[in-house]
Amino acid sequence: MALQTCASTKKSSGVFAPHSLIRKLVSLVAIWSMIMGTLPAYTSESPRAEWVNSWKFETIPPAHDKTSAAAAHKVAATGQHSPAASLRRPLAALAALHAPTLPGFRKPGSSALAWPMNGLFALPFQATGDSQLQVSVSFADNSSSSPNFPLPWNGSNPQINFVGGGTAYRAGAIRLDNPSPSPITVDQVSVDLGRPGPVFQLWQNVTVPAGGSAILTQTQNGNFDTSASPIVGCGLPLAQNETRIPKVTITIAGTSTDYMDTAHVLDTGGFNSSCRGNQSLEWRPVGTSGIESPGGSIQLITDGAPHAVGTQDTTTILMSDAGNQPLANAAVTLNVVNGPNAGMSFSGTTDSTGTATVQYSSTAQGNDQIQAVAANFSGGNISSQQAATVWSSADA
Repeated sequence: MALQTCASTKKSSGVFAPHSLIRKLVSLVAIWSMIMGTLPAYTSESPRAEWVNSWKFETIPPAHDKTSAAAAHKVAATGQHSPAASLRRPLAALAALHAPTLPGFRKPGSSALAWPMNGLFALPFQATGDSQLQVSVSFADNSSSSPNFPLPWNGSNPQINFVGGGTAYRAGAIRLDNPSPSPITVDQVSVDLGRPGPVFQLWQNVTVPAGGSAILTQTQNGNFDTSASPIVGCGLPLAQNETRIPKVTITIAGTSTDYMDTAHVLDTGGFNSSCRGNQSLEWRPVGTSGIESPGGSIQLITDGAPHAVGTQDTTTILMSDAGNQPLANAAVTLNVVNGPNAGMSFSGTTDSTGTATVQYSSTAQGNDQIQAVAANFSGGNISSQQAATVWSSADA
């Protein structure tokens, strides 16, 4: 009898006794696995935050992953696992016993513990479609020539989709830049000046070219004059707590995003700036610099070294907008203003970095004075500093 009692006591005090710590831990893990196994996973391939992916416990190599498949064959052949895999394996195996197999919910190659986190926590990190677009604003006035008229505008450039009309421009303008390798279709763009007056809804189904821009302005004379609803008198400052701010709303695939023109470019400082003359304001990213920075800049860069007659001299032209950002797709010209090649001109177009490279050659010796110029639709232009190009004899 004593022996039987002793044996019974020893058995009940073992690692799998009803109240042992090990048994409680195993039960807890099993319950947690069953709960996780009942949660649905989504098949979205959207990018996830790195910390979400880092919570995967075990990944079964998919059939198309050659590296993972080779590692799996090595494990099967040798029976060797990494220490981390050895620790994860019991949890993954335990979860596999309880997690249901739901066709269409679990991604191929994901484990029973990984798939609930793939679907459940990835959703808040999915970006909206229009997050790829970069938005700039300007004001166009061609009633007289101005160096500040926005450039590029309606030139023949396949990288620019100009959506506008009329001949007499006194209108706000919006530029949508698409740095992605695929075109983006915008459902609608609207502008609300944030005060009593019109809400402009002039543009629908606009395509923004891959690596290019869409420019949106008046569609006929006078129907997008965003400076004609002033808040203050001519040249007066806005109150610091002014809440009447122009808002640009861009809708893509049914999702709308607001961009606030806090620098008051579309409404030219909150007053009708025609009282000061030409109203033109060059492009700048929305919400950055205001009317205190009306124009952009152009710079000419040369190597300064002599060049033999018959060779090529390469010059670099840099364009910046009114916010001091690179200005892409702007037509520029390199003019020879003095020297053996005076009167000659060479054209180029800036790339995404605001850079245009222009080459020219000479058949005569001497010193050329060259200058870069960017002309706009109003008949105005901006010019760079002048630089010298020295042409020497071929023997030299």
